[in-house]
Amino acid sequence: MARIITIEFPVFSDFIFHVEISKDFDKTIKKYPSIAHLSGDNDNCDAVTLHSGGLVVFIFFHPNPSVGNIAHESWHALRHMFNTVGVELDSETVAYHLGFTVNSIFKFVRGKRRG
Repeated sequence: MARIITIEFPVFSDFIFHVEISKDFDKTIKKYPSIAHLSGDNDNCDAVTLHSGGLVVFIFFHPNPSVGNIAHESWHALRHMFNTVGVELDSETVAYHLGFTVNSIFKFVRGKRRG
């Protein structure tokens, strides 16, 4: 059974972060038509963030990711979202949303919020 959550950002054009725990990234990535072409050689990573230019970012983690990996991939996803919707990367906007995203994913991977 897949472990998935979505994190929604209604004030940023309803942008969505799709977060999924997977032991086989490439097999999982192929399930999603918008990013299926990005599969291949992703399983050598502890985590990966992918997007196809739309309003969804996919973040994949192997089971039990570190907080460092969660923060790292959260930054990639946030940067893409901010660039896509035209939000300036000022420190407070970044800090608030990075904290929110890392906390949401951390709770999810620790089983406190199930998708």
